[in-house]
Amino acid sequence: MIKKILTAFIALLLYSTAGAEVIMNQASYQVDDKPVLGRLENIYYNDVSELGAIPFPGKIDTGAETTSMHADNIVVTSLNEKYKGLKTNELLKTIVYELGGPKERLDKDHFTSKEKNIQATVEFTIPNPYTGADITITRPLFNISSIRSRSSPEPIFRPVIEMALTIGGHKVTTPVNLTNRSTFSTPFLVGRSYLQGNAWVLAGYDYLQTQKEAQIIGRKERLSVLDIPVNVSMSLRNRYSILNAQNVKVDQKSDTVSFDLIGSNNKKKNMQLPIVRMLNFKDYSTPLVYIPIEAANGFKEHILVYLKDRSKNSSQLRLGRKSLSKFFMIDPSREYLLAAKTEKFSSKTTEVISAKEDILFENIKLSAAPSFAANTSKLQVEKFEVLEKQNKVKITIKKDGLQQEILKPIEKTIVVGKERRPVIEGDVTLNAKPFTLLLALDIKEDSQQPDIFLGRSFFSDKRVLNLRSENILTAHAPVKAGYIEVVQIGKLAFPAKLDTGADVSSMNAVNIQRFKDKGKEMVTFTYENKLGTKKEFTKEVVDVMRVKAKAGEKAKERPVVIMDVTLNGETKKVRVNLQDRSRFDYSMILGKNFLADDYYVSSEHIYLIEK
Repeated sequence: MIKKILTAFIALLLYSTAGAEVIMNQASYQVDDKPVLGRLENIYYNDVSELGAIPFPGKIDTGAETTSMHADNIVVTSLNEKYKGLKTNELLKTIVYELGGPKERLDKDHFTSKEKNIQATVEFTIPNPYTGADITITRPLFNISSIRSRSSPEPIFRPVIEMALTIGGHKVTTPVNLTNRSTFSTPFLVGRSYLQGNAWVLAGYDYLQTQKEAQIIGRKERLSVLDIPVNVSMSLRNRYSILNAQNVKVDQKSDTVSFDLIGSNNKKKNMQLPIVRMLNFKDYSTPLVYIPIEAANGFKEHILVYLKDRSKNSSQLRLGRKSLSKFFMIDPSREYLLAAKTEKFSSKTTEVISAKEDILFENIKLSAAPSFAANTSKLQVEKFEVLEKQNKVKITIKKDGLQQEILKPIEKTIVVGKERRPVIEGDVTLNAKPFTLLLALDIKEDSQQPDIFLGRSFFSDKRVLNLRSENILTAHAPVKAGYIEVVQIGKLAFPAKLDTGADVSSMNAVNIQRFKDKGKEMVTFTYENKLGTKKEFTKEVVDVMRVKAKAGEKAKERPVVIMDVTLNGETKKVRVNLQDRSRFDYSMILGKNFLADDYYVSSEHIYLIEK
């Protein structure tokens, strides 16, 4: 049964339980004849010829009412004499108050009907991310969006136009509000104005719609950047890719960066590229740019990188998770696949492993992650004792507060640096399949690290690494849910918004008081909603979220607590940040950390789970 589901939905939906209404066809991954979108997807401008072939990354957000996109040099004008001398913000504000004051959206008939006589036009530019050229676009004003401001009682007014956008081969003409998104990670935020009636969203997955075109690559590769050869390595930790560069000079006036690209043969090429945005680290900032890459097998793309001197490293280009999840799957057991014939992912011949999986070792549930460093897999334990006379090793495993001891024969010993590590043969189960696995023993010193590192030999039997999601092999069959559903916390039951755009869930909290109790950070707060429900809680603070503030304002801190939240009869312990949500319609949002791969979220329906 599991094998059939794997073939039907490329290992994303390899379930321990069956029953999801999932259809796969040649065009896309679908539910009820609608595409399932990941949390990030490529978006194409259909009706802008200069940009039509460029995939722009977009966040798919069921919590957002409207769809928005980045635009520069926005100018709104009207041919109506009564608006003479008014432009952009002043014009938008005047029209909004003339039509009855700020609303989420105004009646579009005011803009499309000649009798209303607004006659407004929006002109704006979109930068080509590869060349930096500004593409000028003119559209009729379709509507005006009023966005609540965190720092002012006056809303922010944005012009709304109609644009034809394509995601996963599906073209939708949708209202889009224009704004400056240069500080955000994606130029698009795709909200319910696009999603309603057109798609489901799976929050725990990135680039689902392009997965079928993924190129299989080895743990080491060779590429060229404008005829400069570069050695390529892979990173499972870095989000962004890194390109070897020297003499980096940022020109803020032209928003460009010049640098010397140094290749694997020490060949040097001076380059000047448009800055997509600045990437800020703790001690410095560096520009993000798109570079063209090309492989011997004909593979060509543009990838987003930041610039850093890697002259002391063996590779000049280090691919991070964002680039890997967008274009590739990795076979850690092989090298230099891009020099041979193009090898695309196929669910019929390849088993997919994600960067984080659960695995049963001797019936103990452990966390597992891939590793490129060693051929043999590694088991990290609390302690082990070698019994030389018996040629056995006594292993102590501590997991979830329980401690277990296991006695295993030593198969061989390997030397790592100055350490000698016994290797055992362990009975493991992954994806409901039992098998034996050679495991080198090591002491676990960091509780945040996985228990098992899966070595290169583990991937030799048609297994590839997919960074688009986590726990692919143990995911439950997703449940169809509306973007509003009834949740329970203890005896409280109330409506919550399912928000695929939010990383962390959030709930309304007033009277927040933080204190220490026996050395622990604690918080008391009052939850309340517009239904009149009110309850006080006292919880341990497990983290603090810092929300970026606008210029001149202090960053806001939100305590994070763990709440038991129930939906569809299943209770999860989930991190929830506390904030005053009194001005919002819903007192709680469930973000990616709750939804993950367990729910298809519809922007068309509400209360699909609880009527």
